[in-house]
Amino acid sequence: MRSFYSYGPVNSQEHFCVQRRELIERCIEQLVGNIDKGGRYFTIWAPRQTGKTWVMRQVRDDIQARYGDRFIVGAMSVQGTVFKDDDDVDSFLAKVPRLIWETFKIRIDPPNDWEAFNGLFDRDDSIFAKPVILFIDEFDGLPPKVI
Repeated sequence: MRSFYSYGPVNSQEHFCVQRRELIERCIEQLVGNIDKGGRYFTIWAPRQTGKTWVMRQVRDDIQARYGDRFIVGAMSVQGTVFKDDDDVDSFLAKVPRLIWETFKIRIDPPNDWEAFNGLFDRDDSIFAKPVILFIDEFDGLPPKVI
């Protein structure tokens, strides 16, 4: 028997919910795009407890199920990435190895600069063997200069 649930991830087998299949399909099409040329990124902005993380997880799971052989799919949460008011924007680079490990289980050294950070996801010279689709949860919690 299903019940109402208003906090945390919804399980459609246990809780009443609207599946949002059309929205999920549009997200998948946007991210995957033309399989040979690449997709596009987008941001989901909405009030708290409106299902942003749920949608992200549904899209991630569907992409992995359909395209797992074509893409590396990762879901990164930056919720625990704390910055003090006087932290320099470059202090984010020291946090990158932990984020990459938690997301992809790949060990890296901290990037020396922002160009090296961009190189982690470079199409021709990357730490990844396949194209990456990266979901970043709680992105808006990062300092504006990092975003």
